Amino acid sequence: MPENPDTIGRANIHRGFQLRSAVLTFVCVLAFAMVPAMILGISLLEQGTDDFTLRAEEYLSGNLNRGSDLFGEGLLVPGDEIPSEAVYAATFGRDGLYEIWIGYATKEPRPIDLFIDGEHLNSYFRSHFPDFKAEDYMQPGLMNAVTGGYGRESLREEMILPAPYPIEAGRRVIALRGRPYIAHLESIRFKRVGDITEGF
Repeated sequence: MPENPDTIGRANIHRGFQLRSAVLTFVCVLAFAMVPAMILGISLLEQGTDDFTLRAEEYLSGNLNRGSDLFGEGLLVPGDEIPSEAVYAATFGRDGLYEIWIGYATKEPRPIDLFIDGEHLNSYFRSHFPDFKAEDYMQPGLMNAVTGGYGRESLREEMILPAPYPIEAGRRVIALRGRPYIAHLESIRFKRVGDITEGF
């Protein structure tokens, strides 16, 4: 007995709807998976590696200004609110000791407070390194942090801590706070340089 054309039509419409639903679900899942990487400005392949970089402009929350025609594209600059603040998230693939490098530009010293999962790194290093001076925070080897200007032509990438910091694998929240203003930021880089040992 031949099938009713109306029945065949309804079946085809139903299958088409199911197919569209499946495609839409896949796209939504893929988009959801990509959102963290898009927010952070890095690819999914870069997250969790031993050496990856976050773009400063792609912060999750804060009061800084993205984009600056005055100082150059890609720089995050302070706004009117103080203290300057920016919060990021990053996924670390392995436990380890990580150097933290910041690409920044400033004409005057602008030290920061840095937090990872709420731990104040200034306090951490003060307890581990008696000679550590918080006022010299964004300075390699506790040297002068001035780069000569606020624009891209004065950008410099510096390791801002006196030693690598122990970070456990997983998703971590990183927060920067100025005193009261933060330098003009381009990037935050995490570089794994060793295993976590006793004393860290």
